[in-house]
Amino acid sequence: MSLKDWPLRAGLVAGAALGVGAAVVLPAVFRIARPGLKTALKAGFAGLASAQVAILKAGEHLEDLLAEVAHELAHEEHVGAAPAARAAAGAAAASAAMAEASASKPQANHG
Repeated sequence: MSLKDWPLRAGLVAGAALGVGAAVVLPAVFRIARPGLKTALKAGFAGLASAQVAILKAGEHLEDLLAEVAHELAHEEHVGAAPAARAAAGAAAASAAMAEASASKPQANHG
C-alpha cells in the first residue's frame, strides 16, 4: 500500500463505518423521535384546519359586504333615476316651451 492510496482507503473505511452506524443509529433515533413528530404533525394539521375555517369565514363576510353594496347601489340608481327622469322631462318641456315662445314672437327687422 502506497502513501498515495492511504487517504482514499481511509475515506472508504470512514464512509463504510458511517453508513453502518447510520443504519444502526437512525432507526433508534426515529423510534425515539416518532411521538414528538406525530404531535408536531397533529398540531400542524389542527392549525391548518383553523386557518381554513378563518379564511372561509372571511370570504363569507366579504361576500355579504359585496352583496350589501350591490343592493345599495341598485337601490340608489332606482330611487335616483325617478327624480333624474322627472328633471330631464321638465328640462325638455321647458326647452320646448322656450322654443315655441320664441317662434311666436315677431322678429324685429333691424336693417
